[in-house]
Amino acid sequence: MITIAAAHFMRAWRGQDALGTVRDYRRKLEELRDEALEEALQQLQRGQTPEQALAMLSRNLTNKIMHSPTIHLRQAAFDDRPELLAFARLMFDL
Repeated sequence: MITIAAAHFMRAWRGQDALGTVRDYRRKLEELRDEALEEALQQLQRGQTPEQALAMLSRNLTNKIMHSPTIHLRQAAFDDRPELLAFARLMFDL
């Protein structure tokens, strides 16, 4: 019973290591979302149709989210780091 409790505690403790990264990742994505939303609202104020503003918002948000990972994936390929590419496929559920 003590062994099981200790193993559970260690798993929970190791899980704490990810919390900071998850928090930072969420914060970064929320910033990107807010930027894309502000751009879309400006487009609406300039007379764009809601459909045009939504299309721009989705395109811009996708591009902003993909930008940094794309750069790092290309660098991993250039540096012959297949383990990073495999990890990215896992992380992105590809």
